[in-house]
Amino acid sequence: MNYPYGPYGQGFPGQPGYPQQPGYPPQGGYPPQGGYLGGQQPYPLTPAPSTSPSAATGVIAAVLSGLGGLANVVGGLLMAFGLAAMISESTYDTGSGAWTGLIAITMLNIVAGVLLSIGTVMLLLRKRTSRWIVVAGCAVSILSSLISLSLASTIADYQYGGKGADVVGLVFPIATIVLALLPSTAAWIRAKQNGAPHPPHWG
Repeated sequence: MNYPYGPYGQGFPGQPGYPQQPGYPPQGGYPPQGGYLGGQQPYPLTPAPSTSPSAATGVIAAVLSGLGGLANVVGGLLMAFGLAAMISESTYDTGSGAWTGLIAITMLNIVAGVLLSIGTVMLLLRKRTSRWIVVAGCAVSILSSLISLSLASTIADYQYGGKGADVVGLVFPIATIVLALLPSTAAWIRAKQNGAPHPPHWG
């Protein structure tokens, strides 16, 4: 015999006539936690520090340019005073072709020294036109040395230093030109003009 009710007078759930118990709503799931794989990073990434271009070639070019400027200005002025003293003495033949070469060398040395001095200051300030001023000064210095070498036999009695000084006068300007025109020197100057990059602001 089937009993509609349980042993204690209460019906079984699910039988006809038994009131249904109110169900519990399903529990909401936990939101996915951000992780290292596919989620958000727990901490903002720190940007890598920017590296500045090397200043080695630019600084060496400025040092050589400064030394060349000093040597050319001082040497040119000493030659100018020496020429003035020679001309004032009647024992020297002012009609000789050596005088033209000496005057040209003197003027070129002074011009080269002025250009190199200006270029040195501008290069240390990392101005864009500084490299070309240095190159122009070196070119004038090289021209002066070439004239001196070509007239070595003519101006031997009037010139100090000899061929050795002229050869050195060729080596240093060429090295300065190479250093001034290197891409690393140009990058060093551009870094100053563009300014250092600012790191992003993390809110």
